[in-house]
Amino acid sequence: MVSFEYDRVSRAVTHACRTVSILILAGASLLACGGDRGGTSGQPPAGEAVSNPIGAAYEALVAANHEALPQIIAALDESVARDPNDAASAFYAGVMRLWRLTRARPDRNRDLAQMALDARDAVALLETATALRPESEHAAAFLGIAQVGIGAFVGDEVRIEQGRQILDGAVPLNPAYVHGVRALVFGALPRAHPLFQQAIDGVRRSLEACGSVGGGEQGLTFAYAAGPLPSAQRVCNDSGIVAHVWEGLFLTFGDILVKQGEADKARAAYENAKASPAYDTWLLREPLEERIAQAGARADLYLDDDATNDPLTWMEEDRICVGCHASAY
Repeated sequence: MVSFEYDRVSRAVTHACRTVSILILAGASLLACGGDRGGTSGQPPAGEAVSNPIGAAYEALVAANHEALPQIIAALDESVARDPNDAASAFYAGVMRLWRLTRARPDRNRDLAQMALDARDAVALLETATALRPESEHAAAFLGIAQVGIGAFVGDEVRIEQGRQILDGAVPLNPAYVHGVRALVFGALPRAHPLFQQAIDGVRRSLEACGSVGGGEQGLTFAYAAGPLPSAQRVCNDSGIVAHVWEGLFLTFGDILVKQGEADKARAAYENAKASPAYDTWLLREPLEERIAQAGARADLYLDDDATNDPLTWMEEDRICVGCHASAY
């Protein structure tokens, strides 16, 4: 367990690393979407060939197998090269790069050149997937995630605004899902950013689309919706393809409320995660308990005048992807 005290001591150093990384990435000019995709590091993938790249991609996500990413990305790139109209392979090739970016983002020894290539390629691939399948809420949502997240990392407000427009436009495709994505991506923005205030709106609208009504003393206690749900509400519980989407939503909700300085409300939001019947197999049970215990102290750090000591939200950490998809077996 990483102690909260260590986290406080190291936050200033992390902030300095972030600043240097932003300057380097912005100067690299590799985020432009034109030109040939750089792919992975240029090294041949290790191990056996991947016969089903899309299946392998999702299996790696469910198993939290980050080490398999270079081989999987290379195989997906080959699929896209063979068939430029293969929207599914383009989508997964972009998403796997985003996963690699989220893993690298908090790492002080990160490969900034590789991150810049992954950022450029992820946007290009997700733009391709969205153009090929304009009816896909997943392609549009992940393109919005890429634009906002990359824009925030390099300080590009134009890119952030492009991502916001993409996400807002995708809401009618699946309100429950896209509003949840809006909460994730806007909640990761700095507290002072204008779009951060839309994060709570994203959570509330996602819950509304799921038909969930809050109760309890603060109106923040939600009943778990059991059983298979209609397609439009497949992200409203853990019965669909994503093993822990319910827990992920309320971890997001709590972190946003803490970031707003509302520790009591955050604790109530966090507690909802425990209502899932799959909670005991969730990988992030221990971090959730830490957040409940430390909500007041974390909120105080957001509210002080020192931005360098702000804790990372779950949306900014390196387990954002596996937090919903992977389970402890």
